[in-house]
Amino acid sequence: IIYRVVCELINNSLKHAQCSEIVLSLREESGLLVLDYRDNGKGFVLRDVEDLGMGLSNIRSRISSVRGKFSIHSRPGEGMSVRVSVSVNGSDITPDTSSLEPVYRKKRVRRNGRKDH
Repeated sequence: IIYRVVCELINNSLKHAQCSEIVLSLREESGLLVLDYRDNGKGFVLRDVEDLGMGLSNIRSRISSVRGKFSIHSRPGEGMSVRVSVSVNGSDITPDTSSLEPVYRKKRVRRNGRKDH
């Protein structure tokens, strides 16, 4: 699953980000397999690309299938970074190690105009 996620990330960076550099690290940390990935591409606004293509949703689905966590951060002109964290023994990741955010956190606007997260 991690291999397929890395392939998808590299493909997205080369195909869409116009990056010249990709940095990847994979390590075991306190019972977790942690993947950090970043590129120096053109970046994007996540909500603008959520429904385009299957790449990000495939990654999210793969990581969810092993009860892992996946976060993505990007801004136009600043590249993209991703962190994936998966338990090496297949158990759920405990709350104290899950500082990762879900990739699809949509904002909802209530009737009074305030945003919910």
